[in-house]
Amino acid sequence: MAARTLSVQNARRPVYSAAACAPSLPAQRRVVRRPPAPSQPRQASARAAAPAPTVYRRPAAAHAPARRRRRRHALAALLGKLMVLALCAAALFSVFDLLAQNRMLVSLGSLASGQLIANPAPAPEADAPASDGSGMLTVQTVLQEPALPNGCEAASLATLLEYNGYSVDLVSLGVDYLPRQSFSYSGPNRYGPDPEQAYAGDPASSSNGWYCFEGPIIEAANAWLRDQGSSLRAQSETGADMDRLEKLLRQGTPVAVWFTQDYEQPRFNTSFTWTLPDGSTYTPYGNLHCVVLTGMDETQCYLADPMQGDSVIERDRFESIYTAMGSRAVVLR
Repeated sequence: MAARTLSVQNARRPVYSAAACAPSLPAQRRVVRRPPAPSQPRQASARAAAPAPTVYRRPAAAHAPARRRRRRHALAALLGKLMVLALCAAALFSVFDLLAQNRMLVSLGSLASGQLIANPAPAPEADAPASDGSGMLTVQTVLQEPALPNGCEAASLATLLEYNGYSVDLVSLGVDYLPRQSFSYSGPNRYGPDPEQAYAGDPASSSNGWYCFEGPIIEAANAWLRDQGSSLRAQSETGADMDRLEKLLRQGTPVAVWFTQDYEQPRFNTSFTWTLPDGSTYTPYGNLHCVVLTGMDETQCYLADPMQGDSVIERDRFESIYTAMGSRAVVLR
């Protein structure tokens, strides 16, 4: 049954013949044409035609040693210049130091040669006037007012300095150089300095300035003279008698002396006392003054008074007041 079925199925399938399917025309060669390539934009052609960009290429490594050598040479030259500048600066400082120590070098040289020399002479503008031996000196008085209403000591010192050829700022001398101390209070107690050590109060004040003695004036004078580069110095002549004062005048040396304002005997101000650093109570003079003795003869003494200008007083009277004030005196030499 099965074989029969296959036969039927095979009988039903059409049978094709190879000869029947062949074409009647001779065989032809088949040609395949490719589609034309799309045209490129003109801009692309322009870019393609443009020259290639320049490419920076780093120097070859063979040049590195030369560059390092140039850098080393430049650094060495810079260091050389810095060393030259340092040597020049050191030499300049050495010159300044030698100039500053000139006096010391001169002194050492004199000691080495076995000679003893005096202090160098002051500058020409600081030369003291020559004395004719008469004991009468021409002195320009420096007035204490209006700069220092209570600064007769500083004004007398300025008179001595002016006589020796210096131009003096009185305010600077009395405020910056003069040792001063203000008063302080604790309840009813008033505390102030010892006039032997410092000026009591303010010399520029008309109501709160008192005085000082020769110690602070000598300190102020020597500090000022050192700043001027002068070999001149202030010295105490406290205790000098009239013969000694006259001898100084004949040598051409005016003398600052502690005196009284009214040329009367000294008085004390018992209404204004203060406690000193040592705890003792100090009663100040009520009419203390400082003047410069500029001349003396057998009967009179001549004064450069910071309050009155040039004045004259009998010699005996001057001696009495000067002695009562403690024979305090200061000179410059």
